[in-house]
Amino acid sequence: MPGTEFQTTLSVGTRLDRYGDIRTDTDFLAAANTPLGQRALPAGSENLPRIQLEVVKPLPVQQSNIMPWFDQPGMGVQYQTTMGTTGMTVQQLINMGYLKVVK
Repeated sequence: MPGTEFQTTLSVGTRLDRYGDIRTDTDFLAAANTPLGQRALPAGSENLPRIQLEVVKPLPVQQSNIMPWFDQPGMGVQYQTTMGTTGMTVQQLINMGYLKVVK
């Protein structure tokens, strides 16, 4: 949400997740277990795979609140990886050992 952004570094062991596949341009993650309504995702998103990740190396990101959208309240916490100092997508961060997929 505009005006709520700030730079932060996620600690090793922080759990994150997202609904939907990780594509080459994926750069948004949410705090693990953020309720669907707080993510402001479109209807049907609950049927997408939920990918869970863990921070393996300290990870600089841009943190912000999620804007209400799709008739959802939003206001959960999201992290944009390409706006952090690494400038990397989620897939690049996995490849470089910053993140790992967990079950």
